[in-house]
Amino acid sequence: MPNTGLDVTNLGDITDISCTGPGECVAVGRKGYDDDSNPIGLLAVLRNGTWTSTIRPDRNLLSVDCASADSCVAVGSSSITSGAHVDRWDGSSWREVEVAPGLSELLDVSCGAPGTCEVVGRFADGDTRSVVSRLVLDDD
Repeated sequence: MPNTGLDVTNLGDITDISCTGPGECVAVGRKGYDDDSNPIGLLAVLRNGTWTSTIRPDRNLLSVDCASADSCVAVGSSSITSGAHVDRWDGSSWREVEVAPGLSELLDVSCGAPGTCEVVGRFADGDTRSVVSRLVLDDD
């Protein structure tokens, strides 16, 4: 697989990948760490043999799933705010999506249709409670 444009340092890693066709993939992970040892999240899209990377400071991005080439969702968490984090790919750019308060981390995502995904994660008030929830994204 080509790695041109894939912005990962030797302290980074790729945690998940979702492909919608040959040479059409989205990967998530960690580019590395900032000067304060906070993770730097990585969202990467492979199109026409080249990776295009988007960086998210203070993010642990763990999972991504694509229902189509222009509908992908990536999930993870923020280490500083201890909050869940969601990004959506619309075929041309990533945008952050607001999530329900109280979620500390999203661990996995599966999208059965564009804009509709199931997510699993944890609540902020303890590791003994977990969540399985439908995430419905609007088009605005």
